[in-house]
Amino acid sequence: MTLQVEVRLFVTLVAVFVLPGSAALILSQTWRHWPGLQRFIAAVGLSIAFYPVLYYIMRFLLPQAVLSPAIVGSLLLLSIIITVWGVWRYRAFTLRLSRTEWAAVGILALTFVSRFWFVYNHPYPAWSDSLHHTLLTQLVAENGRLPHTLEPYFPNNLSMYHLGLYAVSGTVAMLAGVPAHNALLWTAQFLNALAGIGIYLVLDRYAGRTGAILGLALASLFSAHPALWANWGRFTQLSSQIILLIAWVFTIEGVTPSRSVGRATAWLVFFSALLTAAVFLFHFRVAVFYLPLLAAGLITALRDAENRARRLQVLERLAAVSAASLLIVLPALWDAGTAYLAGRLGSGPALSAEQARQARQNYYYFPLSTIPYLAAPLWLLAVGGLGALLGLARRNRLVISSLVWLVLLVVIGNLYVLNIPILNVTNFGAILIMVYLPLALVTGAAVEELLAVLPWNARLSARRALLLLILFAALPAAYARANSVEQSRHFIMPSDLEAMAWIEENVPGDATFAINTYFWLPNFAHGTDAGYWIPYFTGRHIVTSSMLTDGLTTDYRRLVLSQSQASEKLATDLTALDDLVDLDVDYVYIGARGDFSGPGLNRDFLLQSEQVELLYQSGASAVLRIHP
Repeated sequence: MTLQVEVRLFVTLVAVFVLPGSAALILSQTWRHWPGLQRFIAAVGLSIAFYPVLYYIMRFLLPQAVLSPAIVGSLLLLSIIITVWGVWRYRAFTLRLSRTEWAAVGILALTFVSRFWFVYNHPYPAWSDSLHHTLLTQLVAENGRLPHTLEPYFPNNLSMYHLGLYAVSGTVAMLAGVPAHNALLWTAQFLNALAGIGIYLVLDRYAGRTGAILGLALASLFSAHPALWANWGRFTQLSSQIILLIAWVFTIEGVTPSRSVGRATAWLVFFSALLTAAVFLFHFRVAVFYLPLLAAGLITALRDAENRARRLQVLERLAAVSAASLLIVLPALWDAGTAYLAGRLGSGPALSAEQARQARQNYYYFPLSTIPYLAAPLWLLAVGGLGALLGLARRNRLVISSLVWLVLLVVIGNLYVLNIPILNVTNFGAILIMVYLPLALVTGAAVEELLAVLPWNARLSARRALLLLILFAALPAAYARANSVEQSRHFIMPSDLEAMAWIEENVPGDATFAINTYFWLPNFAHGTDAGYWIPYFTGRHIVTSSMLTDGLTTDYRRLVLSQSQASEKLATDLTALDDLVDLDVDYVYIGARGDFSGPGLNRDFLLQSEQVELLYQSGASAVLRIHP
């Protein structure tokens, strides 16, 4: 992309992520409820939630309606007018922040630099999930609405899949006029740069400013997660987790009588429902992760209520939030729940005992040795552990709530041991990679408790010293996050792009390509190089499906399993050529990245057969034809 396009894309992202929320806060007058930097975080949270709720409501009420660039652009223009009016009339959003808040802004600025430096050096989405993320972004940008299937790329029914992220990335692609892969990656990295804002909001509101800045820095820069997720394409879980804590704060504020009164209460309840619904629409499983934290916060709110009347008020407001959020998500929840139950209670593909053991091993089992990589380095876990001990000793409510949440998350991640299929909503890996959230909350709240025990005359100096330490440590941490690259996960190389252009011009549209494959589960494979991206760049078919396996017919599953197995066999056995011909696979693509899992497809080895013809080569990328 040129510099002009990059600037246009970034400005579009800022508008998309700020304006709907700022306009909502001004119209509702609830901007007064959030002081300083909290106001901007509230606006960003509401803006992120706006798009999935809008698209899903339109999908349900007006299924044929199209949210065109003109319509979405008009909504943003109206938001600009309202925001400018609010700034002029009320000074609702100004940059008059305190010095400590500017320190938080500095942390956020370093985080943005680290995330977009990564994009500058790696301009294509990484790993296997990114393929369907890009395809869904493309479908939303082209059609102006959420798709029901992944066709024409793959025959998935999407009833059981969360589409909230693509309401955002598809909107960005439409408005900025950029390809889907660019819109997806920049949207995801913008979200990644906001990883700590919910943590900051919780700690600043319920603990203290110094702890809030530390929590922000921990999640944004000191922790490898979620910065590392740019290598994994873990974008849907990320988008939901960004607003999870913001939704929690809005809900606590809305249902607690002592925190909101009058007209503000109704708006806070409404915004709580909006944010809670968006957590679900961005990622169904993260909504399950959210429920234990929400329960812990509500128990605290009920305990704090002075009398029975106040407790009834809490329950009434909670009922309103629950009813409104359920109303928003009900169509998606019904379809997803029905598909989930059918999948868990029905009969799946038959696996041998060894295949079942391998599937369980690869998907559910995570030994303790994986914790430093998937959760946090040992030094950070040690700091969090000390913080937990201090917080428990001081009976800090936020620490206790965060630890209860963490324990319940661990339980959810290990429910598979009960061998009750309906409870297997996730695996432990999905829990480990979100440990940065409770870890940052516990550490930030514990720091505030530690400062509280210092003599008054030493407390201010200690706060200043700690803030300086955080800011100095943030610089090398930002460098580390910008360079946290796992090269094998980045499939697309420059020579591959030239090959894709050649394929589009010279290969029939109904062609199917054998590619380098990796079986991460016994009955499921994905690509390991740019060949996996052939459907997106050229519209041709490949021997694997996307990573979305839900909603596929049994016949299609069997076909791609057979094709993937033959493709993998071809790396070492030329007799697989006949198998591929019988399965209507007529081309082979060898990408520059190759196969991290084994020997992979080799051009010279394949050309030993008279059935194989080299059609195109650019660097390490090659296109070959299989003749019957």
